[in-house]
This record gives sequence, structure tokens and C-alpha cells, in this order.
Amino acid sequence: MRFFVLCLFVLMFQACVSQNSIPISCENQERCKAGALQLLFFKQDYIQAVEYLNKGCDMGDGSACVMLGNMYARVPGYKQDKLNKALGNEPNYPKAKELYEKAMKLNEASSYYAFARLYYYGKGVKQDFNKAKEYNLKSCNMGFGGACNDLGVLYSKGEGVRQDFAKAYLFFNKGCEMESGRGCFNLGILYAHGKGVKQDVSKTLQFYKKSCDLNESLGCYELGILYYYGNEKVKQDELQAYEFLNKACQMDQRLVCNELGIMYAWSDFVKHDYARAKHIFSKACALGHSVGCVNLGVLYQNGIGVVRDISKASKLFTKACALNNSVACYNLGAIYSEKDDFVRAKELYIKACNMNNAPSCFALATLYYDGKGVRQDYMKTKELYAKACDLDSESACNNLGLLYLNGLGVRQDTLKAKELFGKSCDMGEQKACDNYKVLKKELGL
Repeated sequence: MRFFVLCLFVLMFQACVSQNSIPISCENQERCKAGALQLLFFKQDYIQAVEYLNKGCDMGDGSACVMLGNMYARVPGYKQDKLNKALGNEPNYPKAKELYEKAMKLNEASSYYAFARLYYYGKGVKQDFNKAKEYNLKSCNMGFGGACNDLGVLYSKGEGVRQDFAKAYLFFNKGCEMESGRGCFNLGILYAHGKGVKQDVSKTLQFYKKSCDLNESLGCYELGILYYYGNEKVKQDELQAYEFLNKACQMDQRLVCNELGIMYAWSDFVKHDYARAKHIFSKACALGHSVGCVNLGVLYQNGIGVVRDISKASKLFTKACALNNSVACYNLGAIYSEKDDFVRAKELYIKACNMNNAPSCFALATLYYDGKGVRQDYMKTKELYAKACDLDSESACNNLGLLYLNGLGVRQDTLKAKELFGKSCDMGEQKACDNYKVLKKELGL
């Protein structure tokens, strides 16, 4: 019986070991590195991964030393809660520096790049752009593309060197040829803005695409944004936008993906996923991005994928309005108008109209026309409709035409009224088209 109990205990112990950890057994550098990567990115066992990397580094694997140094320096790409558990709650830059220096002695190209970034950001050392340039240049000459990219950044910003977009181009291009996704992305930026090169949208798309193919999230993101909004040279394409934005936002949790959320909530080309839309907007709002707060507020205001909650919507619009988002101020004003609280609505419309929000100028003009929350004032109505019309509000142009037709707040002027009806009609306001036809027929204008 004693023997049976002992065996049972041993079996239980072995089962616990196999489920919760993997014993260190890397016989060479390659196995240690492969094991560490598996532990980090598949099993999420950072404590065991640190042991693998330490052993690999001690065996002379410079890349293992750099990876471990990056973890101590809290370089993005790792889960912070797991890093804290494995290495403590704060970055340890002296330890990272020590590991990078060890890797330098092993002639690891990426170690010079990592060391350069300590100097660039002033982490554990005094910020020194010249030192950053020196170490990046060595790393770049050793064939590490990320360092070539960072040299390009120094020249494009004029940090530690005279600003020189032509040199920035050379280093970004070199980095891109070495398959640095960020180098390709920055090359696309130069072509987008015509810095050091002739502006070229096709080249911008080419290098953003190459960057995205190299799993640079910013390249995917900017491609998505280009296709989402479109311009005179890039045709709007929501399916392409979705493909690239979805890839970018899955790769990089730091990105604010409002456009992707909008597609999940309202696109005619993407299957609606209100839970994901809500998650995206909530995250953006929590990070202080007013557009995320507005979009989340719209979900609650209209009960889209959530239980309709005007109180929550109001709080979200209030937060975004305080961040000077004119759409939020207008939406909040509309809520107060529905409650017949025209005084508070007026204040919000004024704030948004001052930020050139056309619907707010229109709504404020209507308050003055009706005398709600303010003293009735046709001259003020005319002034606000005129501003909204200049901001391309078709309804405002039509209503301004009616003021001129009837001589309210202005001298009666049928020709001006016809002109405004025509402008509004051209913008798609059917009422204005009808008014234009009536004037033309009845007055022969």
C-alpha cells in the first residue's frame, strides 16, 4: 500500500509539471531560442522564457541577449502584465544595457540598434542623438534594417544631424531593401508628402503595401485609411479598407481603430459585428480619443447592438464635447432639444458652430427663427443660416433662400433666393429644387 501511494504521488507531481511548465533542456543556442519563442508567443510562459533566454545568452547567442534586454527595457511587443510577473513591475534599463553590451561583444547587429534606442529615448542613459546615430550606423552597416530606418528618422527630423530628406530617403530605402517594414512605411510617407522625392501616390501605395506584407501595422493601417476615405487618386474601397485595417488592428493593440469600428457597426460591405464595434469604440474613448466616445454614444443613443440608454449616450457626448469634438456637442445639444431644454441646447450649438459644425449652426439658426431658448431674431437666423450654407449645409442654403424670398431679417431679394435654391438643389436638397422650379415658373426668373 505504501508503494502504491508513493507512486501515485510521483505521477501526480509529474502531471503538474507537464501542465504548468516546461523543464529547461536546451542543449544548444538554437533550441534555447526556439523554446523561448514558443514559451513567449504560444504558451505565454514568460518566467520560463526568461530562463531559456538567459541560458541561450550565456551560451553565446547574442540575439537571445538582445531579446532578454528588450524585455527588461519593456520594448513594445510583449504582454506587460506577464513581463511584470517575470521581471518586476518597472523597466530595468541598467540590466538591459548590460545585456546589449554583452551581445555587442558577440557581434550581434541588433544589439547596436537596441543600444541606439536607449540613447534616442534617454532610457537608462542621458539622451544623446549623436550616440544614437553612431550605434545605428554600425548596426545598419552590419545589415540590420531597423537601424537603417532609425537613421532615416534622425535625418527626417533633424535630430543630432542637419535635417536632410534626401539622406532620410537613402536610409529608409536601405532599410526597406533589408525588409524593415518600418523602413518601407517611412519611405511611403516620403512619397505621400513629397519630402526628398517627387510626390507619388502609386509609390506611396507600393511601399505601404510592402510594409504591410512585412507585418508593419502602420503600413496596413495607413493603407486601410487611404481606401476608407479615398481621394482624387485613390478610389474609395471599403472592402480593401476593411482587409488592411482589420490586419493592422489585430497586429497592434495600441492602434485606435475607429474606422474599423464604424465598418462593423454601419458598413453595407462588411458583416455587422456590434460587439466588436463597441469594444473598439470603448477602447478608443478610454484612451481619450473623442471620436471613439462619439461613436460609442451613437450606439447607446440608437440602441445599436446595446440596450438603448440616452443617459450613457449623454455622458459619452459630454466627455467628447469637453475634448472639443463638435459632433459630440451637436449630438448632446440635440438630446437637450428633444427634452425641450433649449437653453442648454443653445450653449452646445454655439460651441459646436464656433468649431464650424454646420448642423449646429443650422440648429442654432432654427432656435432663433422659432424663438426657442432665445429671443426670436431673424437677422441672427440669417447670419447663422449663411454660415451653415457656406459650410455646405444644403438645408441651410434652402432656408436662407426662404428668408430672402420673404424678406425676413434681410431685404427681400427673389434673385438671391433663386440663387440659394439652386445651390441647395445642386447639393441634393429636393425642397430647394421644388422652390427653384416654383420661382422660375411663377416669376419667370
